[in-house]
Amino acid sequence: MKGKEYSPELFDKAYYEEGVRGGFMQDGYNWKRIEQHAKRKMTYMEQQFKRFEMDRILIGCCAKGFEVKEARRRGYAAFGVDVSKYAIEHLDPEVKEFCQRKDLCDLSGFADNSFDVFAAFDCIHTIDPADRHKAYDEMNRVASKGIMLRTRILDRNSDKAEADGSFDGTPAVRETFYTLIDEIQRRGKFVMYDVRMEFRYVAWFSFVRKEVFTGEGRKKIVDMKFLQDTKNPVMTKEQPTEVGTTSASIATKTNGVIGGS
Repeated sequence: MKGKEYSPELFDKAYYEEGVRGGFMQDGYNWKRIEQHAKRKMTYMEQQFKRFEMDRILIGCCAKGFEVKEARRRGYAAFGVDVSKYAIEHLDPEVKEFCQRKDLCDLSGFADNSFDVFAAFDCIHTIDPADRHKAYDEMNRVASKGIMLRTRILDRNSDKAEADGSFDGTPAVRETFYTLIDEIQRRGKFVMYDVRMEFRYVAWFSFVRKEVFTGEGRKKIVDMKFLQDTKNPVMTKEQPTEVGTTSASIATKTNGVIGGS
């Protein structure tokens, strides 16, 4: 990360405990508040990757380690990294030995293909756009079977559009959405396995390594549809398209606008 807007120092006590700078609510970032979210994320990850014999998991932007905690309680060999000094200093006691301070743009210390799945929730947009290719390189390098990303599909410069509800189908949405898909797929190791929309401006992306995703086991991905009811879980109407769909074909299918008919 670089630049004041993307500095690791922004993710401090004020961010985690006081809801400052778009952080968490003022009741703080704690297990009681996050437990159900962590369970939901891990359940979804299991639905996507368990069939590929998922065991070792690296969770990027792990914060205080709650997703790592939930994964380990389910029997997985889960580890976490986070760039925030404050978060790593305040890790959940159950996972202190399994998490460390690292930038997603530099996962040196982890060997190639040392994890079955790399996952990162709600943090890709916090990485300086000029450096995101490094993060994509690193997750591509350390993951052997799959990648899961949950992220806002708006750049930070689109915060106003998000706030006033005008983000549907804007160039900023399309650019971030399509760029992420292409960044992972163009490296040639993974293909898109599933994409789901949540809260209209948040997307779940799942990618699976080509070699473990062949033959009759090929799953279909869902069409790109925004959820109109933000209270719904991660679900969309299933309208299959082939695995490995490119941004160009998605744009054609949706008339160039995510959620288009």
